[in-house]
Formats: sequence, C-alpha cells, structure tokens
Amino acid sequence: ATSVAKLFAAMLTLIVLTLGAGEVYLRPAIEADLMERIRADMFVRLALVAEEGRRLASTSQVDGSQWDELANRLGGVAQARISFIDQRGFLQGDSELPDPALAQVENHADRPEVRAALAGHKGDSVRYSATLHARLLYSAIPVPGTQGMVARLSRPLAEVDRAVTRLRTILCMTGGVALLVAVLLSTGAVLVLSRALRHVTLVARRMA
Repeated sequence: ATSVAKLFAAMLTLIVLTLGAGEVYLRPAIEADLMERIRADMFVRLALVAEEGRRLASTSQVDGSQWDELANRLGGVAQARISFIDQRGFLQGDSELPDPALAQVENHADRPEVRAALAGHKGDSVRYSATLHARLLYSAIPVPGTQGMVARLSRPLAEVDRAVTRLRTILCMTGGVALLVAVLLSTGAVLVLSRALRHVTLVARRMA
C-alpha cells in the first residue's frame, strides 16, 4: 500500500509540474506569437490608412471635418477604430466619435504610440479600456506629406484573451484526464498487489 501511495504521489507531482510548466512557459509564448501577428496586421492596415491620408492632404486644403469623414470611411473598411491626430496631440478625426465630440477628447500627445509617430517612427502600446472593459492594442504611424499628422488604429485583444482561455481550458482538461489515469493506474496496482498478497498468504498457509 505504501508503494502504491508513493506511485500515486509521484504521478500527481508530475501532473502538477507539467501543468505549471504549461502555464509559465507555453501561455506567454502563445500570447507573444499572437500579439506579434496582430501587430504586423495592424501596421499593414495603418500603411493603407496613412496612404489615404496622404492623398487627402495632397488634393486640397484639408480641414478637421474631412479627416473625420476619412476616418469614418476607413474604419469600416479596416474593421477597427481609426483616428487622425495632429502634431499637437488633438483628435482631428475618429471613426467611433461624432465630429462635435472630438473637441471634448483629452490630448493624446502623451500616449506612447502617438509620441513615437510624432517622432517619425511607428509605435504601439497595450492599454486597458475602462469603457470597453477590455485590453486594446493601439498602433500609430506618421501620415506622409502632412504637417505632423498621425494615423492611429486600435483593436481589442479579445482574440488573444480567447486563445489564452482556450489554452488554460485544454491544460485543465489534460490535467483532469491525467489525474483520472493516475487514479486508475493506482487502483489497478492496488488490485494486482492485493491478489499477489492473497496468493502468497495462501501458499504460506499450505506450506504451514
């Protein structure tokens, strides 16, 4: 019985260590891979958005309403929130805000992705949205041919969160199956050991 208990404890320890390793090493790797794919996809979309912004800026003297109209039009095409932010950090267009509400939005100059774009680079950052109650990835790039205009795209990270949830579910199910197998093996070992003991006892009685 002691040997069987030790075998079960060893199996249980191995299961716990395997599940812990999956949570510590596998989950971050999957999340990082998904994040990198989403970033790459967002910057491809942003490049097309910025090109449309360049075309708009090259055609005429552009005012704020035209930037907002462009953001509204491209938001549906890109299937994401599109924003145009000027060099001072103020919203000039946003696909999810009406034009009159733009002036009420706080300045965006201190946002990491906007700072990077204003410096002439592409940038991104992940922040939690209290409004949507979800994590969002914000990516921004400068709009060529403009006086410091920035194109920004934001997207909820629900896909990443769902993948992590699925992974944890799989790990829990795998752990449950492994635990069931460990219980069955331990039970089988007890039965085999009991039969062996009964046989030894019977032989000993006959010999006596």
